[in-house]
Amino acid sequence: MATPQTVFRLAFSRASPGSASEIAGTAIRCFAAKAGGEKAAAGGAEKPKATRKPKDDSPKRPMSPYILFATQERPKVVRDKPDLGFADVGRAIGERWRSLSAGDKVKFEELAQKDKLRYAAELEAYNKSKGTK
Repeated sequence: MATPQTVFRLAFSRASPGSASEIAGTAIRCFAAKAGGEKAAAGGAEKPKATRKPKDDSPKRPMSPYILFATQERPKVVRDKPDLGFADVGRAIGERWRSLSAGDKVKFEELAQKDKLRYAAELEAYNKSKGTK
């Protein structure tokens, strides 16, 4: 669907000066009527947004090294700087993660690898109990 700006641009580029304003006026009325009709139809019977039901018995996915680090660091950041908002706390954690040396990150990478192994074992047991692949 063309936007009003596109219609105006076409109207003024192809038409004579007198007819261009008529075309633009018609375009405005058409868009206004269509927008009004869409709003009226949408306001009537709206369907509720479909939500995915959580699988309570499925295994929890493994955490990444960064998520493990953030889980450990978040309470420290909040304790040190209680006035920070949620986004600012996340930004501070990200800065701390980027400033870690590769040697310090190894600890979290090993924890993440162990979590992947845990997930694989739990997923295999879950799939056997459900009779799926």
